[in-house]
Amino acid sequence: MGVWDFKWFEQEIDKWMKLALNDSLLEGDRVVYLEKAEQVIESRDQYAKEWEINAVGRRDNSNG
Repeated sequence: MGVWDFKWFEQEIDKWMKLALNDSLLEGDRVVYLEKAEQVIESRDQYAKEWEINAVGRRDNSNG
């Protein structure tokens, strides 16, 4: 998992940002797409934090 999960997050962020940057969108639609991109960014950051916490735990267990 891990690397592939982060790749998925990046693809999702790129998708929502590409949609948000479409010049033909109404402002309301743009806001929705930007909010979705922000949600994915927040999810990615939370996942990264949990990943790091778990990695520290694995390192601690392997040393002891």
